[in-house]
Amino acid sequence: MKFLITFSFGLLLMLTFSNENDSNTSYRIKYISKVDFKENKSDTLTEKQKKFEAFYRFMAKGDSGQTMILDYSKNKSIFYWKKKLNEDSSPTRLYKGEMYIDYERGIIKNQKESLGGSYIVTDSIPKYEWTLYPEEKIINGYNCKKATTFYYSINQKGKTKIGIEVWYTNKIPLSIGPMDYSGLPGLIIRSQSGKMIYEMESIKEINDIDIKEPKKGKVVTAQEYLKIGEKVSKAMFNR
Repeated sequence: MKFLITFSFGLLLMLTFSNENDSNTSYRIKYISKVDFKENKSDTLTEKQKKFEAFYRFMAKGDSGQTMILDYSKNKSIFYWKKKLNEDSSPTRLYKGEMYIDYERGIIKNQKESLGGSYIVTDSIPKYEWTLYPEEKIINGYNCKKATTFYYSINQKGKTKIGIEVWYTNKIPLSIGPMDYSGLPGLIIRSQSGKMIYEMESIKEINDIDIKEPKKGKVVTAQEYLKIGEKVSKAMFNR
């Protein structure tokens, strides 16, 4: 019989980071990105949907195989793309920028290069409700357990429920992971949401990392950024 546990790790998250904040240890965690994108060949797609699929495939090419870095120090983290040598400084990518999180203040500042400009999108840390599973598997040498949650993607058509599946290890007591995923009793080794996958390649301790808030871009709220995105989307796909 399979047993599932569903509850919020808000208290665990707060306690975990409070304890870690007493230490001067900083961590640099390397993830490799992958896009699990399969072309939709359905004959029922409208011309607008076909146009969007073609755009998504074009943009996703630059996301697969990228090195993403998650730095953590003194109750703060930042998740960003590590440019490779001889790589175009602006490859086609679905995600450009860096995600800064201050766990003590409960805020996110997500610096994005998108929608024709640079923005710093401010928001509060999401409180994910995780479902824990007894399933286990080895990923890159770590014994991992499965957990799932979801969030709502909001656009001009309404809300869409998007699932998140992660594999975490309690052998590394860091309650963090790629993007803004947090609140589990261990480091997230692998995550998948939609087509986007992040898998940890390495982790190392560093004496100190100076994590700074992003400064480049116009500061907007999540709601303001959504409205900007709606205008750009209409201009692109309603031609």
